[in-house]
Amino acid sequence: MRYDGAVGLLWEGFAGDRLTREKMRSSLGRARERAFARLAGWLDRAEQRPLAEGVRLALASLPEDSTPAEILSTFPVAVAALLRRRQGDAPLAPEPARATADDPDALLDQAETAFLLRTTPRTLQAWRLRGGGPAFVSLTSPIRALWGT
Repeated sequence: MRYDGAVGLLWEGFAGDRLTREKMRSSLGRARERAFARLAGWLDRAEQRPLAEGVRLALASLPEDSTPAEILSTFPVAVAALLRRRQGDAPLAPEPARATADDPDALLDQAETAFLLRTTPRTLQAWRLRGGGPAFVSLTSPIRALWGT
């Protein structure tokens, strides 16, 4: 099950009734755009802090009347923006028509995934060989983890 579908199942009744994967994909896509538009309000303060603190700042920047989709979409946008900024790259705008995990900005390389999970790339390799660890896809090379699946 993909991120958008899992969100629909978990938030049924809270985020709306009769949520379909397509409704969730559309709602989360628009919310990722809004999360990206809010980066200027917190990213500079967050980039030198530990990743978890940076994500907390992103979530704290949300307006009080934020929708469930805006709350959920802030997390993958914040993680991707923080990791890119730490590498000296500008954050990439999300592609709202895509599912959260299909958005290229949601793909983390092996080093980013290891950093986020507080482990080593070697441990990730071992997990993959045993059929465990985070979902991943090999785009010929390098291997990329699917954030949010």
